[in-house]
Amino acid sequence: MKLTDKNYENILKNNDEPVFIDFYSPTCGPCQMLTKLIDERLEKYGEENCQFQ
Repeated sequence: MKLTDKNYENILKNNDEPVFIDFYSPTCGPCQMLTKLIDERLEKYGEENCQFQ
């Protein structure tokens, strides 16, 4: 899900669930490592418990 000025309040302010925001660059080593952790969590908890786009 892409965060924009138009959906900011709906996603962050009006959400009772915790929200994780990932800032990513394909040339960033730590970003690459974090992507692996996110994929592992998706496998463990299932996509129904995680909202990614």
